[in-house]
Amino acid sequence: DCASPHCRKRLDKEALVGIVIHFTAGASAESSASWFKNPNSKASAHVVVDLDGSVIRCVKPSYSAYHAGSSVFINRTRCNDFMLGIEIANPGPITRKDNKYFTSFGKEVDADRVVRPVFNVNTGLYENGDLSQFEDGFYHAYTDEQFETVRKICQDWCNMFGLDPLSITGHEHV
Repeated sequence: DCASPHCRKRLDKEALVGIVIHFTAGASAESSASWFKNPNSKASAHVVVDLDGSVIRCVKPSYSAYHAGSSVFINRTRCNDFMLGIEIANPGPITRKDNKYFTSFGKEVDADRVVRPVFNVNTGLYENGDLSQFEDGFYHAYTDEQFETVRKICQDWCNMFGLDPLSITGHEHV
């Protein structure tokens, strides 16, 4: 557990309505959780999910974590007040140089772990594009363990707090 100080007790009138899923853009789950403890970060999430599917708990669900920033969801502002936040460990954007892929931290990523998400306007979903067509927009693929853990957390929280699974969204949508 990381026990981030960047939170506040949730008010009774601030009933939970959903979950926001983020990626850390950090070097590791541990570094992201550590950043949430830093007084300068002014950021937090309820949990961070590591590559192996393990979970670092940072803020209790009964508290508002500072994960969504200036945000709006279903015409309500300040999503931190009524949504839970999951951070998935992921280095963020990856660059390609000489047919090799690198994180912003200079770590090489195996080509089979690189994806180029493309938003499909017909389905409203992100899909993995053909990497050979693009020079930028690469990301490290999430692991199966991360997908399973995030699915389980979302299922548990939906059951525990009576959340509608349709109110699970990505940070880019708030």
